[in-house]
Amino acid sequence: MKKEILANPYIVGNPIKSRDMFFGREDDFAFVARKIGENRANQVLVLCGERRSGKTSILFQILDGRLGEAFLPVLIDMQMLAGIKGDADFFRAILKAGCALLCRDDSLMEKLEAAAGGQGVERLFEAFLAEVQQRSPGRIVLFLLDEYELIEAKIRDGSLSESTIHYLAGVLESPHRVSFIFTGSTNLEDRRVEVWKSLLGKSIYRKISYLSRGDTGRLITEPVRESVTYTADLVEAIFRLTGGQPFYTQVICQNMVDLLMEEGKNDPLPADLERIVRDIVDNPLPQMIYSWNSLAEWSQVVLASLASDLGNPDAWAGSRTVHRFLLRNRIRLPFKKERIHVLLEEAYHAELLEKDERDAYRFRMDLLRRWISREHSIWKAARETGLEFRKGRRWIALAAAIALSVAGLAALGWFVLAPRFFPALLGPAPSPPAASASGAMLSGIVFTANRGPYRLNIDGASSLTSEGQRDQKTITVESLAPGKHTIVATPREGVPVERDINVSREGQVIEIAFAPAPQKARTAAAASSPEPTASPAAAPAASPPEPTASPAAGEGETGRAPVTEAVASPAPQAAGSEQAAGGEQAAVASEQAAQEGDLVINSKPADASVSIDGQATGKQTPYIEKMPAGAHVISLSLEGYRTATIRVTVEPGQQARKDIALEDAWAQITFDVRPTAQIYLDDAYILDTPYAKPYKVRAGRHVVTIKNEALKVDETITVTIGDGETLPIRRVLK
Repeated sequence: MKKEILANPYIVGNPIKSRDMFFGREDDFAFVARKIGENRANQVLVLCGERRSGKTSILFQILDGRLGEAFLPVLIDMQMLAGIKGDADFFRAILKAGCALLCRDDSLMEKLEAAAGGQGVERLFEAFLAEVQQRSPGRIVLFLLDEYELIEAKIRDGSLSESTIHYLAGVLESPHRVSFIFTGSTNLEDRRVEVWKSLLGKSIYRKISYLSRGDTGRLITEPVRESVTYTADLVEAIFRLTGGQPFYTQVICQNMVDLLMEEGKNDPLPADLERIVRDIVDNPLPQMIYSWNSLAEWSQVVLASLASDLGNPDAWAGSRTVHRFLLRNRIRLPFKKERIHVLLEEAYHAELLEKDERDAYRFRMDLLRRWISREHSIWKAARETGLEFRKGRRWIALAAAIALSVAGLAALGWFVLAPRFFPALLGPAPSPPAASASGAMLSGIVFTANRGPYRLNIDGASSLTSEGQRDQKTITVESLAPGKHTIVATPREGVPVERDINVSREGQVIEIAFAPAPQKARTAAAASSPEPTASPAAAPAASPPEPTASPAAGEGETGRAPVTEAVASPAPQAAGSEQAAGGEQAAVASEQAAQEGDLVINSKPADASVSIDGQATGKQTPYIEKMPAGAHVISLSLEGYRTATIRVTVEPGQQARKDIALEDAWAQITFDVRPTAQIYLDDAYILDTPYAKPYKVRAGRHVVTIKNEALKVDETITVTIGDGETLPIRRVLK
């Protein structure tokens, strides 16, 4: 019989200090003991992990003796050192924590300071290590620094000097056994190199990840094993929700025990877990909100797409699926679709996603998927990041719906009445596209032609058209069986193309080449006149013959009506040479117009400079001009954005339109202005120096202002920085 639950053992928000509530990490402890144990050199071990991954709890376990008697761990909480001013205060605080382990009063610290004789912190450290050797021979002093990045922050705000790091490196050169364990979100190589370079050669990196499935199961069941019975399916469901993330596992378990205590029962049910999850999704934890807000905006868009598209905890999706989801929702991306895969990979390495051998992804914590799907839909993420939606063509959809309804009624009437009244008219039914033996279908098969619009018939069973589409040269078949097929492509003008194809993979592109379109016949007004006679009296003007019909080349094959061409009578000399010349000019102009099309280029943002075929036009977007038919290379340039280059084919008498979203061009500026200054960029305040991280700016021209009121410095400089460049600004103010 299960015991009554008297207290909730789970801990949320604070480090785990006791051993009975700490599970797993045996391999991490073994790694630490192996790397800095006996007969190893003094060094720095950096434990890196995301927020709430259990790094601080690991330090408390080491402080509790998890590594064994060979180590003397000294914990320094960097948050407790917020008020320190100067290097001496920093090192005295470290040594004071060490002395507290050796004795319970302050007499040891006073003794060490007397032994150092005011000769600096290095001498003070030597005195402390010698005292440890005397009291505990052979033990390794292990200084544990939580959130070590705060050292760099204090160097940046002037509370500490860069000599602090050099002192730490000097301590590692001591003949005594001493090492450091740092915890943080990044390793030393990702920090400001010039600050940490003296420790880089002495550092080792260890990633702190999620708990294993087995350790997560122990965390769920063992603290309440005498009172609560979890089924294996329920344990697995909790693991899928949290992925083994220790903080969120504790959150769910704590909520579950609270629920069981309120309702006076011992056996949790799936419905109980669902109630808890819904409550977390409706009232998200601050850590969830922080994690989402710390993501880059394009990562938010891609993760929102993935969360909206994945329908259950076991579903996976690749970058192509995410791209199709965005297209279905008419979202216009300002970057190439290949970048979706890059963003998914970044989320995978940040441990937000899992990846399988097919390069498909899913959320490592399904709780995160459910919350993003609920609170950060793709439409909300798109709106927050300023993405545009493709305009829907309602009239096309309405016309298509009407046409389909009429076609459906006609087909129904034919198949119902024809077999009864006209059986002789029906031949054998065409066979549908061949399916593979397994019944699998391939999706996203693309047919692209050198001109359009056109109709596409596949195996005589399906007929598609590019008429009315944005790209009238492309037809995408959503589903097609793998194998051989026969297609017939019929252009609006010209000869149909029939060929056999072999479909073997999803997204396959099949090209169709139509013969050049026939030239349209010229009318009598545009046709050139015969040579005039020598004199108007030489012969009477002949009556024009009756118009004759003659089909244009190739049009008889497509079933189009022939074009009527009128034959003009010879013009009398009295009409004058100007009229003859005017007729020729009109004919030339008409023929030239027949070989031109309209080119329309829009950009977001507008006012981008337009170059065509390598020549600057001197004009900006929106750009509307007539262009000779054929292929042209268009380049758009705008300060602060990457130059966009596209290829456009202009068809005679048609409009070629391109809407281009320019990609932001980013650069970086690093500031090393000492002792301190206020920095303004384009008249807007951005930061105080010294500043370690590069500051992200748009590529182009900027005005940087450096101010220090105490030193009466007010300096303005103009800089120009290219896409992807880093510009250092260094000043020593006097």
